[in-house]
Amino acid sequence: MNQSPPETLGMDGSTSRKPQQIMSRPRSDHRPEEDNPGDEWQKGKHRQSPKITKEMQLRIPTGTKQNSAASHPPSTAVRSAELRVNDHAVINDRPGQINDISFTLEGLHLRGRKVSLVGVDVHTGQSHRCMVPDNTCVPIPTVVRSEFTLLDVTADGFVSLLTDDGQTKDDVKVPGGGLGRRMRATFGRGVDLMVTVVSAMDEEICVGYRENKGD
Repeated sequence: MNQSPPETLGMDGSTSRKPQQIMSRPRSDHRPEEDNPGDEWQKGKHRQSPKITKEMQLRIPTGTKQNSAASHPPSTAVRSAELRVNDHAVINDRPGQINDISFTLEGLHLRGRKVSLVGVDVHTGQSHRCMVPDNTCVPIPTVVRSEFTLLDVTADGFVSLLTDDGQTKDDVKVPGGGLGRRMRATFGRGVDLMVTVVSAMDEEICVGYRENKGD
């Protein structure tokens, strides 16, 4: 049963009821004030660092290079934005030497940068072009140029070469086109020749020759 509040007697003899104090009970579902997500973003709590691979950490010094085998370790990959003219790179699945590099901006706010690579095939001399994002890792082939003494030109289209250790090498084909015809004709006249062989990506191609003057 509810009880009425007690009456009090005033100075003039009148009575009044004393207001009842209502005690508020703490809410059981009260939750502490949550942090403002914007403050956490400013504090860096939700900031995530980009994943950087070992290949992306590679850096190539500026300047030109004559041989990528000496510039990069074998079987490496380098960010496309770090490549330079005269570097070797795999372009369209072919080993090439870069002779032109350009950059373009794409995307809604022109924030996406792409790299255009133009290179010459180290084996065939053909030109190849590709366009990749600037954070893409491009494989770097190991390109090796070697010279051998020409011993013979076989009838089935191979050259017999003498290596530095005195062994014979018979698995390189005679170059096609005019280069192969001139080499056959020069060797047929009894001229001692040195043959240049380029090795890259498990492929060896004879790319030139010169007269062996004993130097």
